[in-house]
Amino acid sequence: MPLSVDAEDGYGVRPEDVAETIRVLAQAGASGASIEDHPRLASSPLHPIGEAVERVQAAGEAAACLDTPFTVVARAECFLVGTEDPLADSIERLNRYREAGAHCLYAPGPTDLGIIATLLGEAPGPHNVLSRGGMTVAQLQELGVRRISIGGSLARAAFGTVVRAAREMVEQGAFEFQKLSVSPSELEDRFERN
Repeated sequence: MPLSVDAEDGYGVRPEDVAETIRVLAQAGASGASIEDHPRLASSPLHPIGEAVERVQAAGEAAACLDTPFTVVARAECFLVGTEDPLADSIERLNRYREAGAHCLYAPGPTDLGIIATLLGEAPGPHNVLSRGGMTVAQLQELGVRRISIGGSLARAAFGTVVRAAREMVEQGAFEFQKLSVSPSELEDRFERN
């Protein structure tokens, strides 16, 4: 099954570091990776746009030299870090990343379908969207979204269930949460099939 990896900001400062990350991920069996433009530094919420473009270009060039297809997803983190105008900033960055060789464009954060539609219209190309409650696959497909990410939402949903169950036991002395549990035989069957 094809596996795309969240490669953070490429695990290195220089474009050649990003290229090496792509090569290592491909050798490990990945068929794609997302590269963020957020260096996770308090002093610089985003890589300067020229530097960010060079990093995407290096990732695309490394992917083009591989023996197997590899999808480079370029992320514009403007909505997540809170730039002054995240929509305009995302559009500019996504267009520059596409021109630099990104195969898929991704601006995580918007929860409004109108904003997502604007992103897709103003930065043409295959787009990835981070799903949020209230969105459906059909709505996103209708907009032209080609890839949907769920981020950590499944893990958070599982932890939410654990928290609610613990509260029920402590606060109510009850075990009603068990009615929603998957049976041991179903779990065993799923693990055996996979």
